[in-house]
Parts: sequence; structure tokens; C-alpha cells
Amino acid sequence: MLAAVPLLAYALAPRLASPLLRAAPALVRARPALFAEPLVALAAAGGAAGALPESLTAWDPTGVARWGWWLLIAWLFAAQAKVCDGFFIPAIEACSRRFSIPEDVAGATLMAFGCNGPELFVNGFAIFVTHSDVGVGTIVGSEIFNLLCIIGGATLVAPISPLPVERAPFARDAGFYALAAVLLGAVVLDGRVERAEALALVAMAGVYAIAVSQTAGAMERAGFRRCVAPSAGDGGAEAAGARGADADGGEACVVVCGVPVSAEVAARTAFVCTADAALDGAPADANGVRAALGAALGVCASALEASLGPFEAVLRATVPDCRGAQAEERWLPAFFASMAWLAVCSLGVCLTADQLSIDFAIPAAVIGLTIAAAGTSFANLVSSLIEARRGKVGMAVANALGSNVQNVFIALGIPWAAYTLLSGGEPLLMSAAGVGDGVRVMLGSLAVFVVATASADFTVSRALAKGALVAYGGYLVYTCAPLMLA
Repeated sequence: MLAAVPLLAYALAPRLASPLLRAAPALVRARPALFAEPLVALAAAGGAAGALPESLTAWDPTGVARWGWWLLIAWLFAAQAKVCDGFFIPAIEACSRRFSIPEDVAGATLMAFGCNGPELFVNGFAIFVTHSDVGVGTIVGSEIFNLLCIIGGATLVAPISPLPVERAPFARDAGFYALAAVLLGAVVLDGRVERAEALALVAMAGVYAIAVSQTAGAMERAGFRRCVAPSAGDGGAEAAGARGADADGGEACVVVCGVPVSAEVAARTAFVCTADAALDGAPADANGVRAALGAALGVCASALEASLGPFEAVLRATVPDCRGAQAEERWLPAFFASMAWLAVCSLGVCLTADQLSIDFAIPAAVIGLTIAAAGTSFANLVSSLIEARRGKVGMAVANALGSNVQNVFIALGIPWAAYTLLSGGEPLLMSAAGVGDGVRVMLGSLAVFVVATASADFTVSRALAKGALVAYGGYLVYTCAPLMLA
């Protein structure tokens, strides 16, 4: 397994070294403008540098070596899961504890931004180094993956069913997701991204962050408030699933964590947060890779996990530990270090996907919609499944929708804005092929999901979750079959 890793290093070299060498004269001439012209020259050099060699395994006449790419990409997926489970999720939880951030706010902002770090770096890499449109295709594919697979998977592994969602945050995130999809289509369909358009997307990221931070206060002012999970010392775990009696000895009620109730009722009721209380204080799953992949991959997952030992040692040496006594003081460096490793793994996924396309004659569009999209979103999936298994259902759902919003506003908007600013206002030209269909699928799947959730009193049933996973499979067949046949 580890023998395949040098292939990745060899794959990186032509992509990075050649543009740098070609850009060297431009960089020397550009000394008076240290911040603008070098990156623009690098982007131009990336386009002139060409693609990877025909095949990095052409030296093998038997064709056996090319199968190593599948092993490498599986290893990279597992590495992303290891980063999320062991380092990124603890950093998010430490940040949430330190600043008392509600779980849906943390899911829609911190977790979504961090887990979209791969898309952000991949899109920047595509613009400034390879000069390709892979970023847009990958993000459109990951948008659909996030909505259908993350919410579907989180619902199936959650300890309660049906999965309750808060009306206000759900409406907020669904509305921003629809707006993001419409803006994406409006910006990209003409094949050029103007500076004003890119800056508008980045500004919308700020608007979304403000909306998320103000939702709880708006709910309070409207007469609603969250139920607060009892601490472990209050016997909350033992009381999980029990009924709470009101202050006057009236009829008891059960309040599922995350569902808002009126302040009038809140003042007279002893609350039991069945989801969180059942799991608060339980030991966290110390082996997230096995938890996420073991049931499906069995022995293969065990082999992958064993091969991750050296990588985990490197992670422990480079990422601060957020599980100890000083976790709340270390969350910031741990957050950004985890993001950096997620970006490295995602870049490896994209470069490996290039070789799969070459060696197995799989159309690049199919690779982008399936392997690259799933690869860059795999960290989102794993982190949401982990939180859902722990009973933090609000964070899992908010992460899925929040990730899609941040994908457009940040992962696309920031690199686009950087390019248009550094190029002196020149628009970024790109191919819009397939984007229109992707936007329609995004809006259609969102509409079905919102209607189904609202009609079920804002709950997500296991039947709907299974339907979402089946729908994603149907989307892949519908999208990829014509390309494969062609």
C-alpha cells in the first residue's frame, strides 16, 4: 500500500515544478509587483505547462501497476477520515465549548468551512497552477453528494428516528443553498467570472455567517428557545428517554433535543434531551476510520487502517491534540493544521483521479462527478456521521446544508476573487459545460428534500434517507452512463 505513495509524489512534480520553472522569468521581471504579477504569471504558466504524462505506469507492460491508483485513492479517502475523526472534529468541539457555540451554528460555519478546505485548495490549485476547470465540476458534484449522501447517511446512523430538524435553521440553510445554486448558475453560465461577481459571492459568505449567528437570538425574540442538554452530573444519561413533568405536576412531555418550544412551555417543563443525554459522557469512537468504513469494507478497511499508522504518527507530530486538558486553548492551530492536511489529501485525490482517467480510459467528466466529488466531500461525510452517531443530529444536518453554501461562497468565491483582483480586473474564463444541468439537479433535489421534510413535520425519516441515497445512485447513472457509452 505504502509503495503507491511515491507515485503521488511523482505525479505532483510535473504539476508544480514545471509551472514554477516556466514562470521564473516572469517572476524576476515582476519584482516591483510582488503580490500580483507573480501569481498571474504562475497561472498563465500553468496553462502552458500542459497536462501530466500520458501515463505514469506506462513502464509496466503487464498493466498491473495501474491498479495501484485504486489503492492509493482508497488510502487517501481513509486518510481524510483519520484527519477528521482524530483531529478536526475534536478541534471543532473544543471551539464550540470555549465559545458556547450551538451545534447547528458550529456545523454550518466552522465544520462546513473546515471540511470545505479541500474544495477551496483544489479550486485554487486548478486556477493558479493547472489552469483548468476541475474546481467547478468537482464542487457541483460535491454539492449533490453533500445533500443526498450526508443527510441520508446521518439519518441512518443517528440513534433516534425520525431525525428532527429545527425549522428556523433548516429554512435558513435551505434558503441560502437555493440562493447559492442560483448565483452559481448566473455567474458561470456565460463562461466568465467578473471581479464584481466573485466579490459578491465572498460577501454573501459574510451575510450567511451573520444570518447563522443571529438565528438563535431571533428565535428567542419570537418566543422560542432551545432545550439545553442536562450535564452528566445531573443524571441526564440515566434520565434519557424518560418523561419530564411540568412544574405544576401536569401532563409530562418529552422534548427531543434541537426542536424549539415556546418560552411559555419552557418555563413550566423539565426538559430531557433524549438524543444528547443518551450519549453524553459515552466514550467517543476512538477509531473513526473503522466505524465509517469497517462494516462496508471489512478486511480491506482493516488493511487500510493498518497502513495509516505512519501517517497518523505524522499527524500527531504536526497537529495539536485537542483531546487533553488544554484542548480549548489549542483548537485554532489544530483547526488550521487539520485543514491543511485535508487539502493535501484532496489534492492527492484529484491527481490520482487524473491517472485513473488516463490508465482506465474513464472520461474525465465521470471521474470529476464521482471520484473527485466524493473524495473532496468524504471528510464532510465522515465528520457528519461521527456527530450523528453521538446524537448531535443538528450539527450533522447543518453541516450538510452549510457545506453546500460555503462551497459556492468560499471554495469558489475566494479563488475567483483572488484571480480577478491579482489580474487587474481581467475576468476568469472557463467552460460552463454541464453546469446548467448540475444547477438544475441541485435545485430539484433540494426542493424534493424540503417538501418531504416539511410534510413530515420537519423530520427526516429513514425511508427518506434511503430514498436520498438511491436518488444519488440514479443521478450518477443518469449523468455518467451517456459519457461512458460515448
